[in-house]
Amino acid sequence: MKKDEKILNTMKKLRKLGLGRTTILSLTVLVMLSNVSAMEQNNDSKKEAITKEEKTNTYSYFASPSPNTSSIESILNFDSEETLKPVETKEPTTEEKIAVILERENITREQLDVIIATVKGEAAADSYDDAYAVINTFYNRTISKTWINEMIRATENDVGDNLYAQITLDNQSEVYTEGTYQLYLGTTEGPIYDAVIDFLYTLDRKHDYLCFYASYGNIPDSVQFAENGNWYYSLMPEDDIVVEDDLVLKRTND
Repeated sequence: MKKDEKILNTMKKLRKLGLGRTTILSLTVLVMLSNVSAMEQNNDSKKEAITKEEKTNTYSYFASPSPNTSSIESILNFDSEETLKPVETKEPTTEEKIAVILERENITREQLDVIIATVKGEAAADSYDDAYAVINTFYNRTISKTWINEMIRATENDVGDNLYAQITLDNQSEVYTEGTYQLYLGTTEGPIYDAVIDFLYTLDRKHDYLCFYASYGNIPDSVQFAENGNWYYSLMPEDDIVVEDDLVLKRTND
């Protein structure tokens, strides 16, 4: 295949991929300039007069390829029919996730340990889904205007948006209030641990409930997220949710 036909066909393939006219023309100009530079250097080294015909070849768009143009030629000559591989992103390590959690939630490593232990005591045994729902509930209280104001009233401190403060306030968690959370301190693996870290790192809320109870009782409109798990109730109204941008700004400034 002739050089001009080869490049024109490749340019058509590039256009099929959605590349703009400017991008395609820019690649072509790069090839032209590289060819010109390479051939001028070759002529200078020989120190010979260049004939009119040689000048024409030197400044041709499609002059013979030189070593300097190989990288650009490889761009133009790739097979556009091949499947393009997606860019791989590296999954952060658990320690990297924890570092993000501690900074954003303004808590210490020891306080995170208490949070994990409390969730483990509240959730159904070895249930990732129920543990996720429990920590989701505790977090909802930190973005609820009603619960934040109640914290301010109860503690006389503006700590209602702090996860650790919400969980450890008297009667907010039976497991913490009675002290049984201490049985689970030091948990660093397992589905409960993973659920807490995953939620606090992503803040991907699965529900808007503010309360949960271990047995159904007579609480209307309660729902379960896992077999033998807690029952969740008291939906947070949309107008009760703190604007998250304002909350992030406040936590950053604290």
